[in-house]
Amino acid sequence: MIIKKTETYYLELKEEDSKRDNHNILNSNDFEFKGIDLLRAIAYMGMSPGKIASFSRKKELEFKIAMVEHVLDINVVTVGSAKKKYIVLNEVNFSGFESAEKRAIDFWLGMFFATLLIQKQYKYNYAVHFSKYYQGGKSRHKFDFNKAITTIKEDSKSAPDLLGLNLPNDFGLFEAKGCIKYDDQTMEHAYDQVKRFATMDSVAFKHNNVLFSVLGDKDKIKIICKDPQGEEGADFDYINALFWQHKPLIELVEENRSIQKSHEYLSSEYIKFDDGNELVVSVDSKLFELYEKAFEYLGKDDASDRIKKDFKDIFKGENLITIK
Repeated sequence: MIIKKTETYYLELKEEDSKRDNHNILNSNDFEFKGIDLLRAIAYMGMSPGKIASFSRKKELEFKIAMVEHVLDINVVTVGSAKKKYIVLNEVNFSGFESAEKRAIDFWLGMFFATLLIQKQYKYNYAVHFSKYYQGGKSRHKFDFNKAITTIKEDSKSAPDLLGLNLPNDFGLFEAKGCIKYDDQTMEHAYDQVKRFATMDSVAFKHNNVLFSVLGDKDKIKIICKDPQGEEGADFDYINALFWQHKPLIELVEENRSIQKSHEYLSSEYIKFDDGNELVVSVDSKLFELYEKAFEYLGKDDASDRIKKDFKDIFKGENLITIK
């Protein structure tokens, strides 16, 4: 399939009972979104914060979009007088991959669909990685800030994947799963990860949800939502998390110096589809300037502290980066 920005697509959302070992479906409904919403989720979540010097951000994003388009397809269903385009797995294309490749694709689709829901269904401005930034556990390893994200925690595997943020104090916690078939044990493990946390910085999470993408049904991709109640509190370095989450998009704009400066935005057209669609990234000029300054001190011992100081207020704004 080719993801068309203005086209309307559908997934099916199913709500599962909130008890850990009860997998009954309570209700289901269609989730409607535009192609640009899915492209935006891929752009936000599809690029690694650490950059390979010889590989451009443009190529990295083009690869992720091409991968998604290669393994997905559309199932047109007539509902009354309307035709609905449901997203399905392209079984022929998917079957050509090795098992390890299939698991990686399952993972990425689960992350992209979860990010899509966090932004579109749950209305969070930001979706960032949670497990790498929460201030729990013992530091196992610290990477060079030029190459990777931050300190890895010994117990990060028991923490959920994603955090939805509306600053200053509106938070949602989400575990993303992507599998060909639904599996009770996988859901229960995800349930335990989300149930672990009830608050962040002493503020209760607005949502604690597992978002389990079932990819293999022939008629439509289904996302099973389960909502356990959390237990523990977590401290979270959200400024560094937001910094590293946005870094690939800033680098994407910086790489493409055919940038037009107009009013408050720096914009770059960086990818075009065969059908003539263009995807445009616009970055608030103040945010862009802060990143240009930060790139000079990344890799230094005080980089994390300087990021917290320089970026402590900027992310409270909205529409700092737009993708359209």
